[in-house]
Amino acid sequence: MGPKIRPVMSFLDWALEIVGALLLAATWYLLLTNYTALSDQVPIHYDFWGNPNIYGDKELVWLVPILLTAMYIGIYFLHKIPHLLNYPIPVTKTNAAQLYKINLRTLRALRVLIAGQILYGKIGLISISNGQFSKLSALQMPIFLGGLTLIIVISYLLMYRMKNA
Repeated sequence: MGPKIRPVMSFLDWALEIVGALLLAATWYLLLTNYTALSDQVPIHYDFWGNPNIYGDKELVWLVPILLTAMYIGIYFLHKIPHLLNYPIPVTKTNAAQLYKINLRTLRALRVLIAGQILYGKIGLISISNGQFSKLSALQMPIFLGGLTLIIVISYLLMYRMKNA
């Protein structure tokens, strides 16, 4: 366990918080305003190329936004206890503030990426259910996985670089 320090949020941190909150709100708004127009069976899973491959009752559309909201709240509480999180290098009094800042920014970026992915999926679900589209973009999954990998690798490299400094 590292020292109990609360890093100061930068403009980027605030921007990530706001974008994440807007994506979460947009997901809920989109579902609340389009739910009654959905067909009884909606796509609930897609293959890697964006083709719907499992359909289910439209009531299932609420599950993912509920989980997204729980994740959003959970990450909010993790921001209050950065000293209890895991780090790839030992946490000391001299590096704690910077390590916490990197880790918390990583969590914010992951939250934005996941919320954006879910919003995109819900837009696709509504469009497919209403007959406007037949599938999601084939680029959607590679972009998501690339973004996920990029965020994690950059975070790790920034922390590991501190070990050698």
